[in-house]
Amino acid sequence: MNPLVIVNPHSGGGKTGRTFSSTQRTFEAALGTIDVAFTDRSGHGIDIAYAAAKEKRELVIAVGGDGTLNEVVNGVMRAAEDGMQAPEVAIVGQGTGGDFRKTLGVEHRLDKYLEAIVSGRSRAVDIGRIHYRDNENAEKTRYFVNILSAGMGGLVDQYVASASRALGGKVAYFGASLRALIGSQRGRLKCDVTSEGKESKKLIQTYMIAICNG
Repeated sequence: MNPLVIVNPHSGGGKTGRTFSSTQRTFEAALGTIDVAFTDRSGHGIDIAYAAAKEKRELVIAVGGDGTLNEVVNGVMRAAEDGMQAPEVAIVGQGTGGDFRKTLGVEHRLDKYLEAIVSGRSRAVDIGRIHYRDNENAEKTRYFVNILSAGMGGLVDQYVASASRALGGKVAYFGASLRALIGSQRGRLKCDVTSEGKESKKLIQTYMIAICNG
């Protein structure tokens, strides 16, 4: 079955959606026939990636930022939880931050992303899972491959998601960081930590906590 390219048209300040019709020809020149699905709401990438696993696709390609990649990963991991064979996941970074592609060491050029995909060389990465309660106090589970952050980091992500990209991603992140710095509150966390078979308890007072896989 053809690779499925999952595109977030709003990533990169909307540039991804505006330019993908011309970019698609480059994808097809490198990969052959592809299928394309555009996300149209928050969380839509999860549903599309889950359906791709259900269709027994072997490869899905996330085109967007770190948020788009996160949704695609959550979709294939939920499919794996349900006993399906999870497709391999590739990325073409088009978002505001693009932190995970830096971890992978991929040069931020379309031809380099496609070159890495066409090579067929897979790279295994760790995946984190978090159980939490959302703003409505409902229990949720989420996967992550890059960074899990709470506190000020979560506020930054929230503010960036609603910020204008007219002046570019760096300006959006700077403004969101400044706003979060002003509005965040220090939290007190009781943590049970198990690492390499050793258990410990920690009391952390902090404005932000981050668990970094990337």
